[in-house]
Amino acid sequence: MNRTETVIVGTDGSAAAGAAVVWAADEAVRHGRSLRIVHVEQPWVFGLPDVPSAEFTEARAAQSGQALEEARSLAAEGRPGLEVTIENVRGDLIRTLADLAPQGTELVLGRRGHGAFADLLLGSTSLRLAGHLARPVIVVRGGTAPARGEVVVGVALDHNPKAALTFAFAAARARGAQVRAIHVWEVSDAIAPLVRDEQGFIDPLDRLADLMAPWREMNDDVKVVEELSTGQPVAVLTEVSAGADLLVVGSHGRGPLTGALLGSVGHGVLHHAHCPVAVIPTH
Repeated sequence: MNRTETVIVGTDGSAAAGAAVVWAADEAVRHGRSLRIVHVEQPWVFGLPDVPSAEFTEARAAQSGQALEEARSLAAEGRPGLEVTIENVRGDLIRTLADLAPQGTELVLGRRGHGAFADLLLGSTSLRLAGHLARPVIVVRGGTAPARGEVVVGVALDHNPKAALTFAFAAARARGAQVRAIHVWEVSDAIAPLVRDEQGFIDPLDRLADLMAPWREMNDDVKVVEELSTGQPVAVLTEVSAGADLLVVGSHGRGPLTGALLGSVGHGVLHHAHCPVAVIPTH
């Protein structure tokens, strides 16, 4: 087990954060990693007195400590060999999480939470985290669900899928699950079987099979299902996510937090997928 690798998860004491902590703890155990639970204590609220009272400061510290201890208990339950550390960090929520992310193998977040965490997946906040950090960001929705034995990965034929596929195969192997590689062809049914490239018209399913061939060979211990679907990518991936343990999508955004673009597919599945979503940086 590689104890030098760490899964980082954010908590604010909410039920959604608790679900993320449990998922992250299981992820750490599956991969033989340690778990680092982080609570971000944000700056004094604008508009209130410039200097918070000692009583208020004390109460905030106690609240942060309670959230972290509860998260530690959740993570440790039924996982006796898991190494867990907790940390309270003061600072801006987004910037702090972005700064911490490179210290772990992945950053795990809940779907909704308290305060600023409640807006984590709404508007620009999500666009400044998922897909734009140096590490994968996994967003966990709801509580734990029974294992379904499948990791779904969205495959674009016009982008390099290496990062997303590498993550998907590792996730499937750790779960003893299969990989379902899906390319969603967003054109009319009449021309869906054909796509233009330098050699002329080819079947996109053949193209997907060619792309996946070396991955099958490198991961012959993992079952692979290739699928070509016609439709709107977010709708297709959302529907398939109902039977998956994890949905993996690549992000093609570039640049710093303030200028990166996650893309409509990644943004859409973060809002609508039925299972945890892993957004993998491709740059």
